[in-house]
Amino acid sequence: MKGGLKGNEGEENCLKRELKEETGIRHYCFVKTGYEYKYRWTRDYIKGNNKFNGAHFRLFVVMNLDKGDRIKVDKREHSGYRWVTAKKALKMLTYNDQRKALRFVLRSYF
Repeated sequence: MKGGLKGNEGEENCLKRELKEETGIRHYCFVKTGYEYKYRWTRDYIKGNNKFNGAHFRLFVVMNLDKGDRIKVDKREHSGYRWVTAKKALKMLTYNDQRKALRFVLRSYF
């Protein structure tokens, strides 16, 4: 899951909003890991009056506390989801920076 800050929104409020929008889970805890990554794109991306030439992310680990929470996928954001093992997730990830982030979480928190 990923998302961008809106207006003067802080990182933790952005995380809470994105969790609700993209998964529907309500009962969770999270840890800000201190892991961050910056990258530049090969060309600019323009959306409205804003021009983007890369991205910067900070990594949070989120644990769903209520196994009764049903995941509700927003079809505008995702086509679906699956629960997989960490090993399978590493194979499924497309980008090296995503694999690196997952390896960091697995080493540091599990």
